[in-house]
Amino acid sequence: MKVLIICEDTNGMDGWSKYSKLLEDGLIKNGHTVQVCQTGLLLRPIKYLSNPLNAIISAIKIKNIIKDFNPDIIHITVEPFAMIFAFLNRKILQKTILTIHGTYGIKPIKNWISRPFAKIYYKRIRSFICVSNYTKQKVAEAIKKYAGESLSKRFESNVIVIKNGIKIRPTYSDAKHDRNILLVGGVKYRKGVIQAIEACYQYKEIYKKPFHLFVVGQINNSKYVADAKIKIIELGLSNEVTLTGKASEKELENYYEKSNLFLMPSLTKDDNFEGFGIVYLEANAYGIPCIGPNNSGAMEAINNNYSGYHTDPHDPKHIAECIHKILDLNTIETINCREWAEKHRIENSIKEIEDLYVHVKNLAI
Repeated sequence: MKVLIICEDTNGMDGWSKYSKLLEDGLIKNGHTVQVCQTGLLLRPIKYLSNPLNAIISAIKIKNIIKDFNPDIIHITVEPFAMIFAFLNRKILQKTILTIHGTYGIKPIKNWISRPFAKIYYKRIRSFICVSNYTKQKVAEAIKKYAGESLSKRFESNVIVIKNGIKIRPTYSDAKHDRNILLVGGVKYRKGVIQAIEACYQYKEIYKKPFHLFVVGQINNSKYVADAKIKIIELGLSNEVTLTGKASEKELENYYEKSNLFLMPSLTKDDNFEGFGIVYLEANAYGIPCIGPNNSGAMEAINNNYSGYHTDPHDPKHIAECIHKILDLNTIETINCREWAEKHRIENSIKEIEDLYVHVKNLAI
């Protein structure tokens, strides 16, 4: 089958690109012909939401690529790029699939500037993939609120939940003694970095045990980053918390290999939420237990009391208790984490996606 992937990039350094790269590699491995159309030819995704007319020129470019490549399936893996498809004909949209990861499945239909175009693609795109049941529910509710019940029902009848898959490492170590806690994500509000810092402070105060928290991800000049740095100093954690900045793939592997616990108490605010949280599964693949929020798609990435714990991100004492259970009482077994990760092999996700491709292709005939 010939598949055209519409994405931002495939460098694997963020959720969108990681999903796109794993999809591309998995399809090629299974014998499909794949072409990737990404930024360079297209604008940055956010540009289409701030000014939907940017999509007109991109639509011409995409149309020419489709004409030359003649794909059986077009798969959009970065939600804002769906704006481009509001300017393409129905025949093209009948063989198009859109993956919705989370927040950006809602923003286009919520924003009055982009809403008319979002209505078009939600009405005409053949099929949708949501990476969690939570994301599916949130998007259906948003469509109903901003575009009406009829379109919401149309979405629900054409969406399938296919949870994110990961590459499974052939080996991992269960002999770790460093008491390192890891958070992989940009230093920003949604990742709950300050909440993680506060929880680590509570752990230090209550349980009097040594630890080190590594926050691995982008550090910019935002107020949130400044607040996080101030919080570290105020709580006297300068020796226990390190904001590392971005890491290469090899460096990130090293952080996983020496970590005992993965902590990311992601926050949900309005329509900004963790759609799934593939990093929890990546940590599990290293045999690392996880702590995450109890109010987003991350609940589906963590098997509560088996691969880790669900917690209230705003309850640092409870998070500290979970840290204590994992680091000091060994309540979550390494083998369970690994087993949970195994159930989410990328090969399983690719098989479900391939089945959807066949279904969509047959409908388009």
